[in-house]
Amino acid sequence: MRPGLGQRRLARLLDVRRVIVLRNSGHTVAKLLDAIRVGPSFRVVNFTHPECAHLSAEFAADSHVSLLLTRGTEGEPVADPRRLPRLDVFIGGNLRGDLSQPPHEGVLSELPLLPQSRDAATTAVYIQSVIGSEKPAPTPLVRQVDVIARAIACMAGDAAAKPAA
Repeated sequence: MRPGLGQRRLARLLDVRRVIVLRNSGHTVAKLLDAIRVGPSFRVVNFTHPECAHLSAEFAADSHVSLLLTRGTEGEPVADPRRLPRLDVFIGGNLRGDLSQPPHEGVLSELPLLPQSRDAATTAVYIQSVIGSEKPAPTPLVRQVDVIARAIACMAGDAAAKPAA
């Protein structure tokens, strides 16, 4: 069986990881796998190195998948609570600029109220205070959730997916 274009792009992505000396290729593959396999799915995929971003975007296009591609924070596909990274949305492999979000550029005018300590107990209390509406969620995280919700609505053919005027 001849490998498809998506498989060749994935192989190329894994080769780049070896060249730039990244630890584990399995982590890259796991981020791109479709865990649903029953119907349409939307993946949230992060990258650290620009080479991986470009190749992940090629993989999305070649494989006709729907995903959000963003620079990771501490290795996770979540917006930094202090500064919004670029959020690129692909629907069926097509980059959708109308659903994507540009990064925050320039100097930050204000910082979110985040805990000083990053230990597990303090973080848990902070998360509960945000979930309970005692504290506001950081704007970059709210924007990322909005982008994901609009992308999923678009996949479902919902009018709510259209950007606000």
